[in-house]
Amino acid sequence: MFGRKRKGDSGLDKIRETTDLAVDVENLVVKYVTSEETVEAVNSIDLKLKRKRTLGLVGETGAGKTTAMLALMNMVPSPPGVITEGSIKVNGLDMRKLTPAQLQAVRGSEIAMIFQDPMTSLNPVLTVGDQIAESISLHRNLSKVEVKQEVGKLLAKVGIDPRRASEYPHQFSGGQRQRIGIARALAVEPKFIIADEPVSALDVSIQAQILFQSTPPARGATMRQRQGSTDCRECKHIVQLECAACVSGTASAKRRDCGAHTHGQDVQRQHLCWGVVNGC
Repeated sequence: MFGRKRKGDSGLDKIRETTDLAVDVENLVVKYVTSEETVEAVNSIDLKLKRKRTLGLVGETGAGKTTAMLALMNMVPSPPGVITEGSIKVNGLDMRKLTPAQLQAVRGSEIAMIFQDPMTSLNPVLTVGDQIAESISLHRNLSKVEVKQEVGKLLAKVGIDPRRASEYPHQFSGGQRQRIGIARALAVEPKFIIADEPVSALDVSIQAQILFQSTPPARGATMRQRQGSTDCRECKHIVQLECAACVSGTASAKRRDCGAHTHGQDVQRQHLCWGVVNGC
């Protein structure tokens, strides 16, 4: 997208393993623990994804898709969420062993997420320009003028007038806020992106345009979730989650019997696609 001038990586290269996998998840278990009960949100899933590939993770509401992806970024809300077991490696980095400073360096540059609801992921008291600029300032050595220029380019790329960078989230429509979320996720050209229904709030006429912009052919792939098949139609690999575990698909998975799978054709109702945008 733009020329890179990265800041220091907090020693990440020293602890990075050599691998051709963008994501390597083994025996991931995530639970939500409350005083009343313990819910197994993700139950022993294994997923492996090579660089410059796209994987679609599908399943009904409550199957554990979003929780599994939050675990990839080590962002499961705690309490009540707890990652009790498993190994999570992104681009050769063990996400469970990184320090807070290292996680800050990784999030945004190594891995980023387009959240499903931009109204809850955008800060209502900061301008949209400041929120996009924050990530750029953290990860790239640019002057304030250069950061402002980058913000303008990103907004223009997703169809938002750059002059509106000084406005607040409530001044935009739902579709426009979704575009802003996409621009923020792409701001530092992350090597891997998770997308949770990234175009669900956009008009059908511009969904394809936004998806193409977020996944130029030179980069390789993307990942999307929405109610319908539009977001996952370019995914070459699909994994289905049910009862918090993998039950079918092209990635290795530990499976368990949780009764008859009821969704059948309805599996397309909820999609979470994820993959690599840039090679390392």
